[in-house]
Amino acid sequence: MRSFESRTGRIGLAWLGCVAVLGSGMLGTTARAVVSVEPGGEVVLMDVDGGGVNCRRGTSGGVDFLPDCLLGFLGTNADPGANSVRARSFAALNPVTFVTAIGVPNYATAHLYKDIMVEGPPGTHVPVEISALFDYKNFFLLAAAYVASSSLSLHVVDLQTGLPVASTTLFETGRDGDQGFTDIAIGDQRLVLVDSSGDLALLLRRGREYRIVFELEVMSQVLAVGSVEADAMAELKKLTVRVDEDEVEQLADHDYAVRMELATHDGDIKALLQEVLEDLAELRANQYEIVRLLNTPQGRRSSDLLACGGEPCDFPDKSGSSVPVVPLGVDAFCGSYTEKNSCKRADWQGDEPSKKNPGDCSWKNNTCRAK
Repeated sequence: MRSFESRTGRIGLAWLGCVAVLGSGMLGTTARAVVSVEPGGEVVLMDVDGGGVNCRRGTSGGVDFLPDCLLGFLGTNADPGANSVRARSFAALNPVTFVTAIGVPNYATAHLYKDIMVEGPPGTHVPVEISALFDYKNFFLLAAAYVASSSLSLHVVDLQTGLPVASTTLFETGRDGDQGFTDIAIGDQRLVLVDSSGDLALLLRRGREYRIVFELEVMSQVLAVGSVEADAMAELKKLTVRVDEDEVEQLADHDYAVRMELATHDGDIKALLQEVLEDLAELRANQYEIVRLLNTPQGRRSSDLLACGGEPCDFPDKSGSSVPVVPLGVDAFCGSYTEKNSCKRADWQGDEPSKKNPGDCSWKNNTCRAK
């Protein structure tokens, strides 16, 4: 028993075929319609831009790409209008049907593609998730010693460089067997999938165009007298492209918001400081009035008298000239009171220990006089 070709090997051949098709311009004639996706956005794509096919035979010296998909590959087709692909490969070792070499695999590939661009200034990468919704069915007709396989893949190619960026296998299946050389038994395998899905997560560079490739591939190989047919079809129902927000852009936006908030706060502080400065200027402009109000009939406070050494103090008026302020004598001080209780509590120089009866003034004949 021989197992069918490894997943890694088949993906490598698929990439080789995909790049070869890109290089030869065999991607169909449908006009390009690049879909732009912004970071933090999502687009649902229901149609494709084009498609193509290629057929090849593996040899001991490598892989031979065929100029067409005719003998041994009839039915291989890409239909962008219907979003469908079909790949068919037939290998046989008998004079009646198609003759091929023992152990040489025949590959048939059909693909569809859609072009996208990630918006934004070039140079930064953003996480992208691509989801494909599809239907798939395959048919294997098997006889004698054989290997048959079918795979459905999703690839992303950088259109600026023409190089593959990432790939994932959406579905794969295979059969192999050895039913003898004299007693050839014939069997088949059928498989149908409806509304299946698969995802591909990768990093893409902003400001660049990429091609999403939906690729179907089958392989047939005979190991002795007999035949094998691999036939598969797939329909791409929907492509969904989700682009995460750019972390660099998010940090820049956050920094900008912080700077704006600090600038607003700084402006508020400056406005408040300006109000304080204006209040101080107003106080300086009106200081002569403050001095006048302090010179009440009750006389200057003891602290004011001490500050001036018991002598008249000079204070500037509104024009800047000095205005002498003379403290009231005890007679004038006591005479300014007109009520008995207030008269007894009056303290001329504010230096008496008893606030109830300082002893500077006395009430006689309804008049407050100095003692």
